[in-house]
Amino acid sequence: MEHDRPQLVLPADRPQWVACQDYLRAGDTVVVRSLDRLAGTTTMALQTMTGLGERGINIKSLAEPDIDTTTPMGRALFGIVAVFAQLRVGHH
Repeated sequence: MEHDRPQLVLPADRPQWVACQDYLRAGDTVVVRSLDRLAGTTTMALQTMTGLGERGINIKSLAEPDIDTTTPMGRALFGIVAVFAQLRVGHH
């Protein structure tokens, strides 16, 4: 029995996301439906958050309302929820 595994989608395969990142400026906030839409792996999610944070760009998640990188608690919770998002992506 074979199990379908989600395919890893790299940022280069997501031209709209690349364009969005080019458009973003310091002080902007990216609102995502859920963290698993931001990145396909925990590593990619954390890299994305770090990269955006270094540019002064915040992230808010609608499905995980406590994830709001404009606050210290939100940044901490982002790391925790990113792990669960990876589990959810890997389980489908």
